[in-house]
Amino acid sequence: MADKQFVSVKKAARLSGHSVREISRFCEEHRSSKYVRFEDGLFRIRLDFMNKHLGVVPKAAVAQVAPAAPEPEPMSAPAPGGPDKSTLIALLETQLAEKDRQLAAKDTQLTQLIERSREQNNIIYSLEQSKQALETKLSLSLPERNPSERSAPVPEAPAVNYWLIGLAVLVAGVVLIILYGLLMS
Repeated sequence: MADKQFVSVKKAARLSGHSVREISRFCEEHRSSKYVRFEDGLFRIRLDFMNKHLGVVPKAAVAQVAPAAPEPEPMSAPAPGGPDKSTLIALLETQLAEKDRQLAAKDTQLTQLIERSREQNNIIYSLEQSKQALETKLSLSLPERNPSERSAPVPEAPAVNYWLIGLAVLVAGVVLIILYGLLMS
């Protein structure tokens, strides 16, 4: 029953020997499965699932897992042999600086997007104004027709005799060829 327990990513990393980042990536890949949970902003993974896929959790480590709620891990006290406070503070400061840089980049992107949206809104507004002006001009210049009135029949154009036109073009071509032959001799 102990292998059916869910443990935090940090505890899974400690038990398996993998890094926290590797376990987090593994949890992200299997997030939709029933073996990985996302609770209170933290991933929790079932030990038997992790053992099946990563194959490194010893049975003794599985037996040591508490069957109840997960234990909170203290942030202020470093683990024995782990980094000291000044190293942790420096690491956190660099992470904070990176987050500040990312937020500044996002702020500039948002400002650019807002400005682009504003420009698009202005263009749309001016196009609507132009459309309304054209519609009013067209409505003034075109008289309205009553659909019940019948318009006068359009007279048919005189029929063109294409045979005669073709014959005339042919005769003109022959005359030009004869004249060209006379001029060249």
